Amino acid sequence: MLTILTAKEHIEKFTSGHSLPCLMSCVDAKGKYLQVVVKFRSTVHGNKTGLICEAMASMFAKDLKLTTPQPFIVSLDPDLEKAELDKTIQKNIRDSSGLNFGTLRLPTQYSVVPTGPRLPLSLYDAAAQVLAFDLLIGNADRHKDKPNCLMSDTQIAVLDHEIAFPEARGEHRPKPWEIGGLAFIQSHVFLSKLKGEIPDLNPIRNALNQLPKGHFEQYLAALPEDWSSAPVAESIVSHLEQVKNNSKKYFETLRHLLR
Repeated sequence: MLTILTAKEHIEKFTSGHSLPCLMSCVDAKGKYLQVVVKFRSTVHGNKTGLICEAMASMFAKDLKLTTPQPFIVSLDPDLEKAELDKTIQKNIRDSSGLNFGTLRLPTQYSVVPTGPRLPLSLYDAAAQVLAFDLLIGNADRHKDKPNCLMSDTQIAVLDHEIAFPEARGEHRPKPWEIGGLAFIQSHVFLSKLKGEIPDLNPIRNALNQLPKGHFEQYLAALPEDWSSAPVAESIVSHLEQVKNNSKKYFETLRHLLR
């Protein structure tokens, strides 16, 4: 199961993004304190559904060996709001008491992805892995105005997947190789930067193909019972099984897209 942390203190409120996450000091069962970016259940798209998408996308990213911060389940005690001066944070804690989603704060060497037309050569393959990942999970929420990823000199860390898995959330969308199936990815932050390139997609493709049969059921076991029993969680597992079974089509479609 994903490690459950208890939130102890608000450190910093982020003012960008729809869900207005918050950096909090959290403690695990052994008493170790961690700085965690917490996404409140009451502010993310779809509420609990958005948190389930976040958690399962994060586990999938780790299995595909992408750089992504360590995921956690974060428990918020409603009494925590009594020590909070910020009215917005008070409300978010009050409306999100119980279980929420969080990720370990990334080191300071990570910065915002530049908006220019080119990437450093050292990041081309990493950017291609991110583009492939978003194609696999149907994530339309990583574009120029909102890249939802951070970069170092050699790595790109993916974040924010609350609106991934659209079909699992009830949105009909054609498969990427079907007519209209690539519309959602056209504004991706890395697509125009990679057009005409031949990046190495073998790492993510091999990582996907090497996952054993039934592997995605482990994601359900890693979730709190209240989350794993939600229909969207089972639907995400079905989507990921479909992705693995059709991996050749996904990567052929991506190669065609990058020509």
